[in-house]
Amino acid sequence: MIDLSRVLYCPVVSTRDAEFRGFSELSKSTLSHLLPVVELTRSRRSKLNANGDIHRSLERLLEVVGNLPFIMDVSSSESQQNSQTAELLSPENGFEAWCKFVASNVPSAIPVVHFLDPFDEGNFLVQLERLGKVSGLVALRIPTWFDDFPALMSALSTSSIQCDFILLLDAAFVRGEAEANAALTRMLEMYEVLRSQTSVRFVSTLASAFPSSVVDPGYGGDEHGILPLHEVMISRKFAEKIPATQDGPKVLYGDYSCIHPLDFQGTVTNWVPRVDCPLDEIVFYRRYRRHEGGYVRAAKAVADDAMYRPLECWGCEQISAAARNDPQGRSPSFWISVRLNIHIERQVVRLLPG
Repeated sequence: MIDLSRVLYCPVVSTRDAEFRGFSELSKSTLSHLLPVVELTRSRRSKLNANGDIHRSLERLLEVVGNLPFIMDVSSSESQQNSQTAELLSPENGFEAWCKFVASNVPSAIPVVHFLDPFDEGNFLVQLERLGKVSGLVALRIPTWFDDFPALMSALSTSSIQCDFILLLDAAFVRGEAEANAALTRMLEMYEVLRSQTSVRFVSTLASAFPSSVVDPGYGGDEHGILPLHEVMISRKFAEKIPATQDGPKVLYGDYSCIHPLDFQGTVTNWVPRVDCPLDEIVFYRRYRRHEGGYVRAAKAVADDAMYRPLECWGCEQISAAARNDPQGRSPSFWISVRLNIHIERQVVRLLPG
């Protein structure tokens, strides 16, 4: 039986290097409060690993989480896929390859049940029965724009398959307050359809307001800016509308770990060094070109800002090191790891009672 008594937070994290580095540096205490939604990606390609074997990504993950529970998914981002991920996402014979992969791997993994759009009830139920027999607890990750959600819920309510569910209501990228409020409304509508589904143990909202570029119109300035984390508002208001009851599901906070959720396949050649600092409900940043001081100047500016509230975590240690003129990384990938690490650590501090 998977123990979920301590979990507070469902962050979406992929096994690509930029995200997983920051995840791997989380404190053990923080990890114990997470039920991460881990998107398996191909591993880093090399001469001896030309295809980017997905099993290496899984092994790397298990080195960090050990026996702690996690929700296992497969990345749908084309830039992070290979022939193995394509096979796992193949709907053939009720997602047979995915079901076999789940059954042959990790007992602490809670599998995501994949489904087609438009919804295919037969395909879905075949997969659900297989996965339910493996773990007894499965995750439904449902986009807010999925038009066949009522048909999905109808299939669940009439099914005799015995298993419990974790419901993940996924809005992906929300641009601005209006989109965030629209996503919240849709999530609450979806939950209303679900109310009679008593086998749901946990429900979480997933969203990210972090843009693909902080200097996109409507966001920050060239050297500094403040970005609201609308996903925090979504989760809080959702929980307020779903009062806790003895028989009802537990509402968990969820987000995309302060990462832009949409795939990007281009090559960035003109990036500007930037240091981000996530707080409870905002992210502020400092950004300077290399000839203007780069990461060192940006880190010093963040550390000197009146808003800065350092935590005892790896990410804040990296800001301190760079502010001392000793940056441990000089690439956007490294500083994405820093942002993710600080964000997850800070959200757990926010969510812990007292």
